Amino acid sequence: METDTLAVDQRRQNELIVTTVVFTSLSFLIVAIRTFVRAVLIRKFGPDDATILVALFFSVGYLAELLLGRENGIGHATPNLSLDNMYNLIKITLAIQCTYYGAVNFIKFSILLMYLRFAVTAALRRACYGMIGFHVLFLIVSIVVTLAQCQPLEKMWDLMGTVDGQCINTTAFFYCKLTCTNSSHSSGPVPSSNSTAHSHIRRQHHHRHHHLYPTYQDADGHPAASQRESRIASHLRRRHLRHHRGHRPAAHDLHVHICHRPFPTKHPGEPLVRHRG
Repeated sequence: METDTLAVDQRRQNELIVTTVVFTSLSFLIVAIRTFVRAVLIRKFGPDDATILVALFFSVGYLAELLLGRENGIGHATPNLSLDNMYNLIKITLAIQCTYYGAVNFIKFSILLMYLRFAVTAALRRACYGMIGFHVLFLIVSIVVTLAQCQPLEKMWDLMGTVDGQCINTTAFFYCKLTCTNSSHSSGPVPSSNSTAHSHIRRQHHHRHHHLYPTYQDADGHPAASQRESRIASHLRRRHLRHHRGHRPAAHDLHVHICHRPFPTKHPGEPLVRHRG
């Protein structure tokens, strides 16, 4: 029975280590490629790239702490550990908590700073800055409470009860922290980013369209004859561009000419611009 328990604990430990090694290695590869592209190829290394590098540093530290915990029997039941192993695991757990908070929050900083590069409205930028401030405060509070959860700190690994002091209810602090984190995720600026960006682009397109292709009218409210040909040519040119996206034709590529074929207009017989094709 004891052999089966040891085998289960060992399998749990192996799964923990293998999973962490695989995903940390993938993270390292992806962040390295991103950093190379942003810093070397396009030369636009920004704050979001710097913060993701800091998050990667914390993730590698997290992996190192787990490997150190493996040497002290992390994942095994307490009766199967020596007193030194338990002392070391408690100290390693304290380091893991601080490293975890750093990795998670710097990932959030990187995401929010990336949103700022895409933000097109003042409201979205204010929301991103507000979330960054919230997570900065949250990170500071988490680190301070973790390092001060016992007074004195040696009380945390005092298994024999020889140190006078007291510790907070870490379970209550964990659930409070989890509630705050979930609330910040649900109230983040992500859902409104697409709609605000699209509306801003539509407004810009509407303004640019009416600026480049204004409507000319005469005293009677009818389109002016002197501008009518220009408007039709502009319409034909826009239709030509829609069929050749990505290529803006030069003036000699757009063949237009004046013809006098019958065409139902407000002023019969006036010349119209036709597209030759």
